[in-house]
Amino acid sequence: MTIHETLAALIQQARAEGRTVERYRANGESYTFITRPDGWIQIVNVTDPGSYRPEIEARDRAHAVSYCELLEPLRVAELVPSREEGPPWRS
Repeated sequence: MTIHETLAALIQQARAEGRTVERYRANGESYTFITRPDGWIQIVNVTDPGSYRPEIEARDRAHAVSYCELLEPLRVAELVPSREEGPPWRS
């Protein structure tokens, strides 16, 4: 089973059981909130095409949103200095 099929099955199962599934976007990242049978919300990062990454579970929607708002994605290209700037240790 592929990653997309696994996430799709998880979402389909949640909907069939009457649980809430919601998409949320924050700081350039895409998330899916899936309400679990115990009421907690599973946060799944679905930003990268072809993959998903379970993040954490939150007690309620407010905590799930708060968690996603606090995450700041790390972009490697921003950390690599340009050739004109040179390495940071030569400053």
